[in-house]
Amino acid sequence: MKATPEQLGAWIKRWGGPLRAWLRGRCESPDDIIQETFCRLAQQSNVPDRLAPWLFHVAANLMREEHRRSERENRRSQVVARSEARPSQVGDDLEAAELRQSIDGLPEELREVLVARLWGDLTFQEVGKLVGASTATVQRRYERSLAMLRERLGEPMPQER
Repeated sequence: MKATPEQLGAWIKRWGGPLRAWLRGRCESPDDIIQETFCRLAQQSNVPDRLAPWLFHVAANLMREEHRRSERENRRSQVVARSEARPSQVGDDLEAAELRQSIDGLPEELREVLVARLWGDLTFQEVGKLVGASTATVQRRYERSLAMLRERLGEPMPQER
């Protein structure tokens, strides 16, 4: 069944931010990729069963196309554009900025797993398909990214039971 305009609006509201966070720093035009992702969703005759993985995969493919196009046209290094990230809830702007800076400072392979898992709501298996890694590798990267964030933010590690 084709998506209704109301459904598309709700999905853009729900998944636009996580997609932007996942794309941030990885491409020149994250908003264009997000828009094209949802345009392609609107053209689907049937809505995918698991919407989030579908959205992330389409966005990843569009991002790869953008990189190839940019390299062909410019033959130069990409200029990384950062979307204005704002806290999703009212809170301490300094804390949100510190968290955002800490996440942005993670190595790429850790950051993409963390964002896809937490904000994208993807399973470890779905993240693995997205980044081309095994589920076990994704789990290790996810745990490592959380440990690095705790260390950077001065949060104590939870005690093992």
